[in-house]
Amino acid sequence: MDISLDISALISALFWPAAVFGIVFILREPLTHLIKQLSERLSHATRFGIQALGLEATVQLEEGLDDAKQLAEEAEILRPQNGIPQPQKEYETTPQGLLTNEFQPLNEVAKNDPRSAIRAAWSIAEREIRQLAIENGARGTEVSSNKRVLKWLEESKTISHSIVSMASELYELRSKIVYYPQDIVRQEQATEYLKLAESLVRYLRSLEEQTSPR
Repeated sequence: MDISLDISALISALFWPAAVFGIVFILREPLTHLIKQLSERLSHATRFGIQALGLEATVQLEEGLDDAKQLAEEAEILRPQNGIPQPQKEYETTPQGLLTNEFQPLNEVAKNDPRSAIRAAWSIAEREIRQLAIENGARGTEVSSNKRVLKWLEESKTISHSIVSMASELYELRSKIVYYPQDIVRQEQATEYLKLAESLVRYLRSLEEQTSPR
């Protein structure tokens, strides 16, 4: 057995770990500074990415509200003076035109929690949509989901395509803020949503009154 070869092999085995340790030790301060810089840049990039996503979501919400408003204007439910059916019952309204018994409190909620205001507004509209369908004969699976009940209302010619499209747009906007909590929702967007949802509810109630037994 050659002892000199064993010693040489041992030295060779220990050389590289020792060399690496020595280099790291010598360069510990520059390496620490480099790691810190990389960490700060990564953190900044992450924050920027989140802000960019939030801004994109805000733009999408704005576009969705514009689409819903355009559909409401096509159906003329935002202009009651044009002969479109309106509720015969007297519903007290605010100067902004919101129903005081349901939508006015949501207008206050929108100031501090726009998401909750939108969710609550859709719940009111959803209830009226389902009620109108049931009063016109929809049953079972026909009212088992928002998409199905809206499809039934259009196919039965209870409400027009424009109204169905508007309601669908409001539903999609509500779903986005529920399933994407990181998205930014502004007070003015929630307020616009409330106005659109209220105009839809007002119109649906007028139809319910026409179908209800007198």
